[in-house]
Amino acid sequence: MSLIWPAGSSASRPTCAPLPPAADILTLPWPGSLERRAQVQSLERLFEIEGASALPATLHLHQPATALAVQHGRRWTLQERGKLSVVPDPLRRDTAQLLANLEARLARLEGEGTQPG
Repeated sequence: MSLIWPAGSSASRPTCAPLPPAADILTLPWPGSLERRAQVQSLERLFEIEGASALPATLHLHQPATALAVQHGRRWTLQERGKLSVVPDPLRRDTAQLLANLEARLARLEGEGTQPG
């Protein structure tokens, strides 16, 4: 059994170790939180996702996706989608909401300053 992290990988983080042919693979999301909608869309290809769609959010893995190596460890095909739940990250969400409120307040103040009074 091998592990592969296909979602959210980058050049600085390899997506998988060399795999023998016909090896079973467990796919796992990168640990951490989701911040962009594109990250969620990428995960939806491999996992059934339950829960809130508000970002930023944290992931909870319920079942890894399984795949099968089909070409000397270089290519794989999905056998079964995994299951994830997404929960809004209250610590980061409060900060994001605070910044949004401050931006709205600043826009109102700037708008009031330009109107003839």
